[in-house]
Amino acid sequence: MKIDIHCHTKKIRSGEPESRAATKEVFSKSIQDAEVDIVAITNHDVFDKNQYDEFIEYVGSNFQIWPGIELDTSHNGNNFHLILVGDPDDVDMFDEKVKQLTNGKSGDFTIELDNIISHFSGENILYIPHFGSKRPAISEDNLAYLKEVLDEKSSRVIVEDTNIRSAGILTSHGFNAITGSDVRDWDNYSSCEVSSLRLPIDTFKQFCLFLDRDKSTIETMLNKTPRYEYKGRPKEDDPSITIPVKLYNEVNILFGDKGLGKTNILKSVRAEAEAGGKIVSTYIASEKDDYFNELLDISDMKRTASKLSMDACEEELACVKQWSDKTPTSLQIYTDHAKSVETRKAKNKIQLSETEPLDNYDSRKLKKAINDRDKYKEYAQSIKQIAARYVSDHELTSFEGAIDGLYDKITEKVRNELILKYMTDLYNHAIRFINNKVSEKTDTAPKPDSPGFTQYARNKLELKQSLDKITDFLKMKDEKHAESFRIGELGDKGDLYIQKEWSMFDDTGRDKYKGSPVKIKELKNAREALNNMKDGVFSDGIEDALDKCKASLDQINSLDVFVGLRKYPTLNDDGEGYSPSNGEKAIIAIQRALDHDADFYVLDEPELSLGGEYIDNVIREKISKLGRAKKTVFIATHNANIAVRTLPYTSIYRKYDKGEYKTYVGNPFTNKLLNINDDNDTLSWREESMRTLEGGEAAFKNRGEIYESGK
Repeated sequence: MKIDIHCHTKKIRSGEPESRAATKEVFSKSIQDAEVDIVAITNHDVFDKNQYDEFIEYVGSNFQIWPGIELDTSHNGNNFHLILVGDPDDVDMFDEKVKQLTNGKSGDFTIELDNIISHFSGENILYIPHFGSKRPAISEDNLAYLKEVLDEKSSRVIVEDTNIRSAGILTSHGFNAITGSDVRDWDNYSSCEVSSLRLPIDTFKQFCLFLDRDKSTIETMLNKTPRYEYKGRPKEDDPSITIPVKLYNEVNILFGDKGLGKTNILKSVRAEAEAGGKIVSTYIASEKDDYFNELLDISDMKRTASKLSMDACEEELACVKQWSDKTPTSLQIYTDHAKSVETRKAKNKIQLSETEPLDNYDSRKLKKAINDRDKYKEYAQSIKQIAARYVSDHELTSFEGAIDGLYDKITEKVRNELILKYMTDLYNHAIRFINNKVSEKTDTAPKPDSPGFTQYARNKLELKQSLDKITDFLKMKDEKHAESFRIGELGDKGDLYIQKEWSMFDDTGRDKYKGSPVKIKELKNAREALNNMKDGVFSDGIEDALDKCKASLDQINSLDVFVGLRKYPTLNDDGEGYSPSNGEKAIIAIQRALDHDADFYVLDEPELSLGGEYIDNVIREKISKLGRAKKTVFIATHNANIAVRTLPYTSIYRKYDKGEYKTYVGNPFTNKLLNINDDNDTLSWREESMRTLEGGEAAFKNRGEIYESGK
């Protein structure tokens, strides 16, 4: 939940812009549009209770409003701004105390820090000084002094820095740190940075107890989020060894030295979550190459000539494989018939014996009509359903009528072709039967049906046409079809895409035919045999070429097998191949894991191969966002930005101590880690995090130097 602990609603000082003032309507809308849940009104020098009450009444229960004030403060020569925030349940007390302290003054005046502390002594007040790069800032000495004087209530001191990143760095150093809007123009309120609380806060008092790290309060707040228990198995070869792993629907961290079974724990919890029906997205840093190689796997691509706008030539290949030469009618048969014609005339009174048969029916016409009918049946219903989503009922009725009418015409064509086929077959059969019977009775040679040259030539031409079509497609070696999809972002370089490519067979790129049912050598042989066959269709040696061609096509029934498949990375979808580095592969793999829509996210060392800035600015933010969405995120890490700055609901710490494996559980809110087998064995969450993560305390000191330099 978002909290704005430093918000102005009035122009008080001469240097303040008019745009800092807000009506109740603007205030309410702006806060709700920015999805802020708690806001403290902290105008300079005054607390306007009338405005506060007006805003409270108007806002209702949409969000919490806390009373506050911003004062110019000094101590030991250090001038700084100090924000005071009170309990809305004691707003009358806060109003009275502020009036007494300021004595009605506003503008150019400063109040000594000791006076403020003594004036609010015993009251439930938050002290929020500007700090770091938030000017004018309290010095480190005065900050220490403020905490020392407040003593047991020193937890009520929260430093304010200029942005969320700086506040986060301070938090990792053990400060209570926050960022407020310090709004100057309410038209731009949505662009102001404000902090987010990792735990849901219901009241001001609960927030104070949270700052005090009150265990029961924190447990109550944590338990508002669902939690599930799993069995972690640190040893892969001994599943009997288990540890309880309680995970919230939030960010959960597993850390510790190397070699303590963290990866095995992650994998065993993942398996149990999946068995329980959870959709789990996984990233294991050591397997990043496997993730990337999966993106290049071509098993989801169909090897089809249609992608190249080509016909698969199934009918043409079948023609070649089934083809046999036809021989014209022998002249001897005509000679024998001519010699017996006089005898035949004398004995044959049936003139039908001299009737010529019809040309044989061209079966390709029937086959084409039947194929059209089958395609209609396959697609018509889908087309009607698509039309129903886009046109009116009247238009749909007309459209369906036209579609159904098309089917009637196709069916009529099939029927007419069938009639013609069977009529031709029956007629020719009858003529041949009569002719043969007459010849049998008269003991004469029958007249041949035809010279056979038409069938001979048609047969040759059909083969030639089939071979022409097939080989013309096979010549198109440069023909390619590409489709691409975005897989992630590589910062300033742009977006990385995977390009799918379909290409016609050539003599390069063996990888394009991995998984193909036909080997490249066999494809080459088939292509050569088809070309030779085409050149020899009208030659005397056709039988030899035909035998070789049929043998080479034994496993080939379609041009689909000649299509090569390839996937490769491209940058910004420019079509040029790009070879990502190991770090870039890691970026893509973890992006895809975190962007996947799942219930449960398992991440093992997501920081490996990635730069610190990318981890902090991108990965950590994605992880935190998943936590806010109440997804279960379980991470094994050695990185402080991830383990500390995500403020996990659960931290599981694995330790090997004096020959014994120990497991501790805690969180940053209590700053404790408790041994799951010994309630008396407690560690500091902060100290163990500092010692174990990113090489120890030095890493955090480096952060401090960066912070202090204002970088």
